[in-house]
Amino acid sequence: MCFAYWRTPLGKRAALAVAVTLAGAFLLITATDADARSRKRQRAAGAWQAGFSAIVIDAKTGAILDEESPDALRHPASLTKIMTLYMLFERIEQQKLTLKSKLKVSEFASEQPPSKLGVREGQTIEVEDAIKALVTRSANDVAVVIAEALAGDQEAFALQMTRKARALGMSNTVFKNASGLPDREQVTTARDMATLGRAIQDRFPSLYRFFSTQSFYYKGRVIANHNRLLGRVTGVDGIKTGYTNASGFNLVTSVRHKNRHIVSVVLGGRTGAARDQYMRELIADNLDDAHAGPRTAPLVAEAPPPAPVRTAKAPPAKQPQEEKPRVARAPQPKPQPKQQPVVVAGSNEPIRPIPVKTMPLDADGKVMEQKTAQANAFAFSNLSIGNSMPVQMALAPNQAPIIVADASAAAQQQAQAPAPITAGALAYNEVKPHPLAETPQIRPQPQPQVQSPNAPREMSETEELELEAQALAAAAKENDLMPVTPKNTPRRTQVASTNSIPVPAAPASAAAGDDEGDPLPVAARTGWSIQVGAFPNSKAAKQRLNDAKESATALLAKVTPYTEKVSKDSTNLFRARFAGFRSEWHAKRTCQTLQKHNFDCLVAKN
Repeated sequence: MCFAYWRTPLGKRAALAVAVTLAGAFLLITATDADARSRKRQRAAGAWQAGFSAIVIDAKTGAILDEESPDALRHPASLTKIMTLYMLFERIEQQKLTLKSKLKVSEFASEQPPSKLGVREGQTIEVEDAIKALVTRSANDVAVVIAEALAGDQEAFALQMTRKARALGMSNTVFKNASGLPDREQVTTARDMATLGRAIQDRFPSLYRFFSTQSFYYKGRVIANHNRLLGRVTGVDGIKTGYTNASGFNLVTSVRHKNRHIVSVVLGGRTGAARDQYMRELIADNLDDAHAGPRTAPLVAEAPPPAPVRTAKAPPAKQPQEEKPRVARAPQPKPQPKQQPVVVAGSNEPIRPIPVKTMPLDADGKVMEQKTAQANAFAFSNLSIGNSMPVQMALAPNQAPIIVADASAAAQQQAQAPAPITAGALAYNEVKPHPLAETPQIRPQPQPQVQSPNAPREMSETEELELEAQALAAAAKENDLMPVTPKNTPRRTQVASTNSIPVPAAPASAAAGDDEGDPLPVAARTGWSIQVGAFPNSKAAKQRLNDAKESATALLAKVTPYTEKVSKDSTNLFRARFAGFRSEWHAKRTCQTLQKHNFDCLVAKN
């Protein structure tokens, strides 16, 4: 019956409708998956995500005093103009421009959106006024004027800016224009902006003074600086603000005070006032921690450009030469070796000495070593002209010539004695050790240190938390202490009121030493405090305080650590606390930093 229905015209139309519906649903699901994959590819390709970043660097040592997401990609906005001015300062240093040089305004530059100085096409503006317009008004039209004057157009200038950023070590920064107007591909980081803020001071110390300009006059108008910290925060000498909808409120600040120098960056503020307040707090919290002595960090300088790759040139091909006819040469007689002159009997020429090399030999026929150097290594034979006589000939018929020579006995002894030889003549006979014959020096390998089985074992953080949980569970029956947070609950910053915190118990007379806790400091009576744990003894609580200070030294440098004892019946617990935070914001921010280092943290109002 069912099959018969599908064979009818009505059933066929119903089957066709079902098939079309299924096909449409399949295509819709496929398109949705494709869109999701496309969005995923965009995120994986480094698409910028909005957020907040900050960093504080000691300019004298290069040390990082404070940071929050310093390498996350952000839009620079008008902080881009710091690099624009860096490129302009470079041309002034090279004497290609002066402060009185005039830059021409193009139609494209005059049409830039605000903020702008209002220059018109065909006009000119002096370099000094252009610098002040970028520092104070953050004029987009003047930024394009500078770009066109230095590189011809803004696109070529942006490429030069990016190359300069790479040379300075700003590896995560890309510039697409000279003004900082919105461009999705124009990105930077807080660390890179701090590097640029330090580099422009180190490279151009005399021109950096323009960043402290609070206002200047241009054609009868007073142009004020957007940086509200200049003249209001002690030690601030620049440098630049920035804002777009995509970037939020940005600020790079340089502070010189108390023989200290820091450079701080804030990116992504919600409002200008919130950004400025955050910068003030960063300066107050970190300036005293900066180095007050002489500078130890090297100047921030550009890396040398890579050397051009040299390619080996092929040698020029030899030109074929015509073969010359070869002519057979007649055989030449072989040269005879030069012989010593032979003295023939009956000659009137005196006997000439022959130079020979003599060596003293021992009884076994080996060369004897000479201990002291002597002159005349290659001495002539002692037969010389002075002790030789002419040969007298006595001839008889049919008689061979007889050589008659009369030499003195002393001359004969001298002829038999060996000639002295210098040490230099026998230098090649000295036995020298082979370079590989020396015994190699083998350094002993360090032996791993084996911990003694009787040595006390350091308590892990998990065991400390378990002890704290046991103590809290025992005291929670009376509802006097804070409830224990389950281990599987993510940590978060909590704010507690004084109504839920039990009053510290008075010291018992029977207890003494570490079991009493610390007296309540003055800083714990007002303001805010944070608690990093509760432990069954004060020694463990103090150890926790020391560990926390090592993890967040800069944030905990100005607060007071103390232990607080609370008791109920027979249960004692020692809280590890820091007091002296000026605001709830400071306490929460410190807790967030400690939680990144696996510390439990609780915010409480004193």
